Amino acid sequence: NYVSDGNATCLEDGTKTAECDRCDATDTVADAGSALGHSYKSVVTAPTCEAKGYTTYTCTRGDHTYTADEVAATGHAYEGVVTTPATCTAVGVMTYTCKNDASHTYTEDIDALGHDYKSVVTAPTCEAEGYTTYTCTRGDHTYTADKVPAKGHSMKETQAAVKATCIAAGKTAVYTCENGCGKTEGGTVIGILDHSYTGEFKLDYTSDVKTHSQKCVNGCDKYGTATACTFESVKYEPNCASDGYVLHTCSVCKGNYKTDVIPASGHKWSTWEHIDGTNTHKRVCGINSEHTEIVTCVTTNRYFAPTCVEDGISEDICTECNYKYNSKKVSAHGHRYIDEEGKENAVIVEPGCTTQGSKYLVCVLCDAKTDPVAFGSPLGHYLYIEKGYAPTCTEDGYTDYKHCLRLGCDYVEYPETLKATGHKDDGEGNCSNCSKPIYDGGSKACNCLCHSTSGFMKFIYKIVLFFWRLFRIQGDCRCGAEHY
Repeated sequence: NYVSDGNATCLEDGTKTAECDRCDATDTVADAGSALGHSYKSVVTAPTCEAKGYTTYTCTRGDHTYTADEVAATGHAYEGVVTTPATCTAVGVMTYTCKNDASHTYTEDIDALGHDYKSVVTAPTCEAEGYTTYTCTRGDHTYTADKVPAKGHSMKETQAAVKATCIAAGKTAVYTCENGCGKTEGGTVIGILDHSYTGEFKLDYTSDVKTHSQKCVNGCDKYGTATACTFESVKYEPNCASDGYVLHTCSVCKGNYKTDVIPASGHKWSTWEHIDGTNTHKRVCGINSEHTEIVTCVTTNRYFAPTCVEDGISEDICTECNYKYNSKKVSAHGHRYIDEEGKENAVIVEPGCTTQGSKYLVCVLCDAKTDPVAFGSPLGHYLYIEKGYAPTCTEDGYTDYKHCLRLGCDYVEYPETLKATGHKDDGEGNCSNCSKPIYDGGSKACNCLCHSTSGFMKFIYKIVLFFWRLFRIQGDCRCGAEHY
């Protein structure tokens, strides 16, 4: 039996030896698979702020070693502490120490705080400027700025001036500052003035000697001594607009009066004429061509309506100069043969006895007619026979005749006249046809009033005839003649 020699290492197999049971001989052979393998002991190295951590593995049976299980560096964990405080004007210091390793430190500057000013405004007065005082709340630093100019006095009249006159003293106005500073000015007394006759003139033209005097301007309103006017005369000829006269003017007071007045003749105006390129017209005085009047045109609209065949006109015409503005042609609208209901405004003439029918259109605006269009054939006469009547002793008769009954046709076939037969004496003085007495103007002449040959009786007959007619009395003379 082989027994391990106990010489195996971590990486290499050992040997095993067997002794002979019958002798002292031994046999040593390799002990396959007897290598022990490493048996590590670990030591952990913790990470620091800047270095990684790791574990060191060392074999307990030899010097074999290796590192593994790395852990990242923890990094710095700085905490700051103000070591030198900042002031308004000086930089401070902040010191940072790593909580993981107190040997790791660094510093940073703290910016100066700057001044924290509190302002106090001093308002300007009338004579002193205003300003603002700035004082730092963290120290005694102070300065002034934001200056405002002095307001100056604002003087307002608080007492009116009293004007000095020639009868009383005066005083200048009193002014007080409105800003409340108490300053006042003025109030100076002015002594009584002397008279000053330099004011308006008073004229006295009531007498032959015309005078003037001047008013005192210093308050008493009195006039000085009257002085005779010195006149200069100028003659002005009359014209169409102004009277003619002689003007007498005082060289001192400029007062004046007129004599020898000749009335103006008045303008003799021309007719109004339009001024080209403008909306005005002018007229010139025939007496003096320098006298002109220029007036803006006043227009009224004048409208000439178009017809069916002629154009119309719309224009604005001046009521004075007759100048035409905005003249516009209004086109003729042409004939209109259709009525408001959309139907032809037609006239139809039906066929007559001897004529064809016709149709033509009539313009609803002007009554113009179109050329007629014929239609149909003539109808021929529609004749009616009127019975004639026989002649009498005293009246003609006539034969039967024909006339057309169509409306508007005046066709007549005229009858033949049958002469009156005359009376036929039956031997007893009566007519054998009409049985009326026969009077032949002789012994049997009619002696009725209506046949009288006397002028007076004819006059009486006219009066009687008037009443017959008034009362509609109709009778026959005994000779058979009708009174009327």
